[in-house]
Amino acid sequence: MEKGKFFSQAKQSPEEQFLLKVICLTTDTGSASREHLQNLFFTLDEEQLWKVSIDNQVASLVAHALANLFGWEEVAARWRKCHDQMIELVNLYCDELDFIAKELGTEGIKVVALKNNGIALGLNPCRGCCPMTDIDVLIDISNQKRAHTILVSLGYKPVEGNIAETPNTPIWSAAYFKIAPSGQFIFLDVHWEAIGVRWMVGDLDKISRQMVERSLPIAGSNARMLAPEDNLLQVILHNAKHAHQLRLGSGKKLRRNLDVHRLILKQGLNWAVILNFIHAHKIKTSAYLALSVANTLLDTPVPQTVLEEITPPVWKRRLFRFIESAGLRGTNKNVFE
Repeated sequence: MEKGKFFSQAKQSPEEQFLLKVICLTTDTGSASREHLQNLFFTLDEEQLWKVSIDNQVASLVAHALANLFGWEEVAARWRKCHDQMIELVNLYCDELDFIAKELGTEGIKVVALKNNGIALGLNPCRGCCPMTDIDVLIDISNQKRAHTILVSLGYKPVEGNIAETPNTPIWSAAYFKIAPSGQFIFLDVHWEAIGVRWMVGDLDKISRQMVERSLPIAGSNARMLAPEDNLLQVILHNAKHAHQLRLGSGKKLRRNLDVHRLILKQGLNWAVILNFIHAHKIKTSAYLALSVANTLLDTPVPQTVLEEITPPVWKRRLFRFIESAGLRGTNKNVFE
């Protein structure tokens, strides 16, 4: 097996294979590849493609990809409706995130959009292709109590507990919700740590503060986004917290890998900076899992030299395969089942 890559693709249906190809369709995709996808679509069971897309929470992306292949007028109504509804929802979340950032910004508190929120605001022009179910932000932990007070004044309610009632207990993230005038529930996850993993070597508070300070303004928004290398590191470590298998059908797992794919494609990355961070904080295996899965599943262009440098030792690879075969990484059987 090729060095730096010990995952193998699980057996997939034609609809699953098409989905993985079409959600990565870009304006740079050649005409021959487009023609192949067009022809392939007519051999599929569209009902099964719809089901797989819904199960993996990427139906709005598939809808736009079909429109790129055939034109919106040729796309079935349910696909168009799904895409339009996602635009409406993501616009609501982005406007709310901008409002939160503006209100906290008046108190000197920086609000950093994480994961798909940052992608929707700063990197991806189509909000219908950024499916999300909540708002994720990073705020320096030194502002925890002030931010909590402001959020409550804006109508947000803690899902459980109250930061003000636990002054001596560190809280690494807090979940809030409010109901918009339209009746739509808005869920907000405030992260006080950028990484949120306990196995990483280093001062997580310090790393998070540095990431907030290095964050960049987003054009047309009051929110900020992580610097490119920090952005990718935050996402791959978040992904490493979750089980990774290569079958689809587990909802957010495909979307998480798509976040990695987009951040690598849409950002200019200094891989030396990323590798230095990985080595300094001893997260080679975690980073490898996240990068290798995206590389295998979506053909994400991770440099082969990077994968080779962080490939786990043989004993870890054997252990990982055993755990995978024994089904010990969670009850969901992951991406395509």
